[in-house]
Amino acid sequence: MLNRNLLYTGLTRAKKLAIIIGSKKTIGMCVRSRKSQERY
Repeated sequence: MLNRNLLYTGLTRAKKLAIIIGSKKTIGMCVRSRKSQERY
């Protein structure tokens, strides 16, 4: 499941290039989301 924290982590860990695959609507929902899941 894609969430804001996971997207941020993936983008910041990319050294040279990050390719995001998905619909604009889905990525937009992810970016605007403020909910976070519990970490175990």
